Amino acid sequence: MLKSPSTRILIVVMFFWATAWAEVSCAYPVKVSDSKVSVNIGLSVEYYEDKTATLTLKDAIRLNNENQFRSSVKLPLNFGYSKSTYWLSFSVMGDTASMSGWVLDIPYAPLDYITVYIPNGKGSYAEFRGGDKVRFKDRQVEYKNAVFMLGRDLLPYQEYYIKVSSGGSLNLPIFLWTGAGFTQHVNMVQTGMGIYFGVMFALLLYNAYLYFSIRDKDFLFCILIILVYSVEQASYSGMAAQFLWSDLPWWSNNSLVFFSILLFLSITVFTKSFLKLKEYSKTLNIIMKLYISYYVALFPAFFIMGYRITSIAAATVGISLIIMVFLTSLIVYSKGYKPARFLLLAWTLFLLGLGLMLLKLLGILPPVFITEYSVQIGFTANAVLLSFALADRVNMLRRDKEEAQKATLSQLEISERIKSEFLAETEKLVDERTKELEEANQRLVELASIDVLTGLYNRRIFNETLQKEFSRAKRTGSLISIILIDIDYFKNYNDYYGHLEGDACLAELADIFTNSVNRSTDTIARYGGEEFAIILCDTRLDGALKVAESIRFTVEESCIPHKMSPIGYVTVSCGIASITPLMQDKPEDLLSKADQALYKAKSSGRNQVVTSSY
Repeated sequence: MLKSPSTRILIVVMFFWATAWAEVSCAYPVKVSDSKVSVNIGLSVEYYEDKTATLTLKDAIRLNNENQFRSSVKLPLNFGYSKSTYWLSFSVMGDTASMSGWVLDIPYAPLDYITVYIPNGKGSYAEFRGGDKVRFKDRQVEYKNAVFMLGRDLLPYQEYYIKVSSGGSLNLPIFLWTGAGFTQHVNMVQTGMGIYFGVMFALLLYNAYLYFSIRDKDFLFCILIILVYSVEQASYSGMAAQFLWSDLPWWSNNSLVFFSILLFLSITVFTKSFLKLKEYSKTLNIIMKLYISYYVALFPAFFIMGYRITSIAAATVGISLIIMVFLTSLIVYSKGYKPARFLLLAWTLFLLGLGLMLLKLLGILPPVFITEYSVQIGFTANAVLLSFALADRVNMLRRDKEEAQKATLSQLEISERIKSEFLAETEKLVDERTKELEEANQRLVELASIDVLTGLYNRRIFNETLQKEFSRAKRTGSLISIILIDIDYFKNYNDYYGHLEGDACLAELADIFTNSVNRSTDTIARYGGEEFAIILCDTRLDGALKVAESIRFTVEESCIPHKMSPIGYVTVSCGIASITPLMQDKPEDLLSKADQALYKAKSSGRNQVVTSSY
């Protein structure tokens, strides 16, 4: 029956077709090596959709053995907003031993529950849990997203299982790292995030400065957008859950939706106010009011509908809001409102990035570099352009004012008397504004020089004063002394009483230090954290010792309770250094000597004063 050439050819073709299909539908083991720091194992993962969320590990193993698991066809896996629980499996091959160990990393923080089952080679599995609904202390590794330690030796050709479910988007990037490689990765991520949030903080301060300078409420709306967006990004990346609310899994899970709603609301309010929609388009003004009402209503609805429905509702309407803000800016600009051109460009960049992120969360676009970081890039450009837009509007108002003044001057030429009165009033107005600006600048200088908490000079003023007085002492051949003061066991104080009580304690001690320094030529400053510093000009070592001992004794006599101190109340340790500086001496040397004396005071039991031999 098989001798026919056509039959043989058909059998061969079917055989190769079946072989090819098997290769496509079956995932290969992950080839690992200790020399390769990370592997993206997405295409080596097989998965099974558990629609009832009732399967156990034993069921998943059985289904896998029956070839019920499907192979991954995209990198990484993304199931969108799915109610199902998903079981994933993968195996490894190659150089499976690593001196630094192996780490399984799932770098998508908003996932609710992730359980990893690690085989032990004897038929049983070790179980570890992660996800933003799991408290940090219950995770195997306390990190911003789900991370699991697989040990130094992976078991080749044995299945590792992952169980995952979430109320939000099921985005599943999966990486296998060596321990050393993951440590370097974490350092780079934390450095990058630190720089990014530092930039956001700088933009926040810049817009705050502009608001206090110009007193335009739109700067407040801009500040709100930057602040809310920064917190939203911290929630999205998992850093907020790790560093701000690690013991609040419910809030850790839901904060992303909360701040996303607040972000959309802030964008809508800013757009409505900045574009003056009441003046330029009553229809668009009504539409923006409807968006505002919608997002305000989402806040209480969030507690009724839950995470999944609310996040979908916020994201889908957010896409329409993106389009509407863009169109509104375009329409208002076409009506002659020139500041809208910067707003149009700013929101084009940011809202495009935000749209890409939303489409990624909905599972429409893959989580590649542009969808992962487009919002950060777009928002940075957006914040800068928003400042240009606000400044452009201020310039426009200034130009309108100048044109009005010219028109007024042309009319005032009819009467010299009116012209003289106008010039007099103008000069008075300029004087008043000049005086106000001088006062504002003076207030800014004072604010920049004072530590807000204690009312003492800050570190910058201390450094400038030390440099100046040290140079003067060189010229005149006079003495200069420094006292460094450290509050004993203050970290324990903060941990026990809380940071609010710690701040109050710092303020009280600052008053004690100030009252102990009587000369106007002496300078006392908050040196950093719980450390203070005093510069004593024309003061010998014995004089500085008296001042320091007086401070230490006064603090001790104040008997400020401190249950976490062996003494039972707050005390201080002091280090003193004194010098008649020569030309080769430096202020840093004097500081170093005082710091060495302070270290000796602390290591010798604290609550004492130690002088340094120079």
